[in-house]
Amino acid sequence: RWFHNLTGLPAVLDFTAYALDAGELLNAGYSLSQLGGHCEEELRLYERALAAGATDDCNTAILLVNMGVTLEELGRAEDAIRVYDEVVVRFADAPMAAGRVMVVKALHNKGGVVGQLGRGEEAIRVYDEVVARFADAPELNVREKVAKALFNKGVVVGQLGRAEEAIRVYDEVMIRFADASEAAVREMVATALVNKGLLLGQLGRSADAIRVYDEVVGHFAEAPEPVVRDQVVKALINKGTAAGRVGRGEEQLQVYDDVVARFADDPDARVRERVARVLVKKGVALGKLGRGEET
Repeated sequence: RWFHNLTGLPAVLDFTAYALDAGELLNAGYSLSQLGGHCEEELRLYERALAAGATDDCNTAILLVNMGVTLEELGRAEDAIRVYDEVVVRFADAPMAAGRVMVVKALHNKGGVVGQLGRGEEAIRVYDEVVARFADAPELNVREKVAKALFNKGVVVGQLGRAEEAIRVYDEVMIRFADASEAAVREMVATALVNKGLLLGQLGRSADAIRVYDEVVGHFAEAPEPVVRDQVVKALINKGTAAGRVGRGEEQLQVYDDVVARFADDPDARVRERVARVLVKKGVALGKLGRGEET
């Protein structure tokens, strides 16, 4: 969602009573979206804005993407897809950066919608289009969508039962974005590696999975971003589980102790919650080793 915000429903309703041009109507629609629960009214404002004629191409692109999101929220998936397609057709070659941002956002949203409709192969094609069009885009928010599209492709491919192909997609995320500085992109890289490790485990390649989890820790152990540290903790927990699966119980305990030592006092609540779960896992592992008295 894009644009400025009006405070409170009465202010929005009062504003829409006299709003006439597309920019004002877009502003009011966005404000309704922030309040929540007014999707039908929000959609009518966007339709009025389109009829009024947007003030410029940038506002038109923003308006259409917002309309697509609203249609999704109303359960009108096919209508949302048509709107996202319109954004791509109308603004694919837009010279302004905002146009590129809206096109990549429309494609990304479309991929999510068709994936939710169970059309996995179509979702993969959409994510491939994002990468083909925008892999070299300089804008940070576009790079984030490219990383997310690649990651989402890996998820969909994995859901289709093509584990080896999904692993290759996750490798591509790492290759393209290993040195990224943006928190959202770093999160995608770390999560892609964790997912790769899970797939390797499912394929019975526990030793390879452990090496991937070690890669996550080596690359992101000192990450300042809570969402990235959370993936580091997940990688360590998964490593411990994988070690236990192949009979390396003592190593499993060492990994769990490492999690506690590193993250017991982490400022992020999600990370601390994982630490608590690790202590439970350690108790179970001790029991399997016949050392229940240590629990």
